[in-house]
Amino acid sequence: MPPDEVLTAYIYGSHAIAECCAHAGLFPADPRPFTGPPDLWVELPQRDYWQH
Repeated sequence: MPPDEVLTAYIYGSHAIAECCAHAGLFPADPRPFTGPPDLWVELPQRDYWQH
């Protein structure tokens, strides 16, 4: 495992959402997207999302 992945795994431990955000380059300003109620619900259109 590369050193940067070891560091990321150590920093975020068992916090999968935080680790995913870090890998994607997302840095939320506050924890509300993860801990608070949603600001907005979006309904996805009907389709087969598992089809390749």
